[in-house]
Amino acid sequence: MRWFFRYALLSAAYGSTVLLWTLIPHDHPVPTAAWIVAFVSAFVSFGPAVIMTAIRQRNMVPLSAPPGIVSRTHTVLAWCVSALAAAAVLAVVVTGGLDVPDGQPEIVAGQYVLDNHGSTTPITEAQYTAALAAGQRLFTIGGTVFSLIGAWLLRMTTRMLTTDQARDRSTFPA
Repeated sequence: MRWFFRYALLSAAYGSTVLLWTLIPHDHPVPTAAWIVAFVSAFVSFGPAVIMTAIRQRNMVPLSAPPGIVSRTHTVLAWCVSALAAAAVLAVVVTGGLDVPDGQPEIVAGQYVLDNHGSTTPITEAQYTAALAAGQRLFTIGGTVFSLIGAWLLRMTTRMLTTDQARDRSTFPA
């Protein structure tokens, strides 16, 4: 399963690169495919990480489980949710991810506008590009945070499983 952990780290690195790309001022927005790949690859790493963690946790808990193992499982899941929330808030604050304009940037009849449920506001090309980057940044932050938490979850579960196996070998020598 090391390849899966490496994929999650690679996905997080790619998402971080795209996130940094959205922070650099340019005359054109980041290509849509770049941030979509970062967003989708995050769920390809996070979703299976949660499933694999659940399977490994189930395998680590015997039918008559000592209370410590059950509480440790809930502790890992609580830390995962807390870390996901903290990382998302930190990323949004650091990158200014909440600076999303009031509306969707569009080009209507050759003019740059923000469309807010049918109400359009004319804007400049620079504001249009900044609004596109802000939207891309928000999606990329989410994808990158999910990739990082998926990698962290895999790492923690693997460590717990290794510790349990070592404990079982020392308790019940073959």
